[in-house]
Amino acid sequence: FTGKPFKWWWTIAKPVRVSFVFALILTGISMAMTTIVPTVLGRFVDDVYIGGDLSYVLKYSLIIAAVPLVRSILTLLYRYVMERCSQNLLMRLRAGVYRHLQKMDGPFYDNTGVGDLMARMTGDLDMIRHFTSYVLMTTFEQMVIFLAGSVIIFSISPILALTALGFAPFLL
Repeated sequence: FTGKPFKWWWTIAKPVRVSFVFALILTGISMAMTTIVPTVLGRFVDDVYIGGDLSYVLKYSLIIAAVPLVRSILTLLYRYVMERCSQNLLMRLRAGVYRHLQKMDGPFYDNTGVGDLMARMTGDLDMIRHFTSYVLMTTFEQMVIFLAGSVIIFSISPILALTALGFAPFLL
């Protein structure tokens, strides 16, 4: 798997793939929902504040109150699923490293410090867990928000969208 870290990760994550994909779907839904409240607020201003139609107040207020609640529940759920996946991955990796260490001969232990072995068993493996539970999810969250925001800004003003997206590479 040299030079192919995601292929290695995908192979080792085989038992939790379905849960991982489920968490990605929940993440996508949750992050796409971040666009609902600003859109509803825009309609609220147009319909109620400017248009003077008070019949929309209750409807828009309920949406504005319900969406963050639903997003919070989805966020809790997908983060729980991802942490569970990453802990499962960590357990499997530690068991694999332990089995490998059991097969090593005496000279290996003479030349390798206990601290080095412990660092591998704790720190290095925990970085893989962190990558699984936080880095992958945060990257996916930000991609969904960027794409959803791009769609909304294009629907409002294509010229403004092209101008804003022209500066996007400098923000990365």
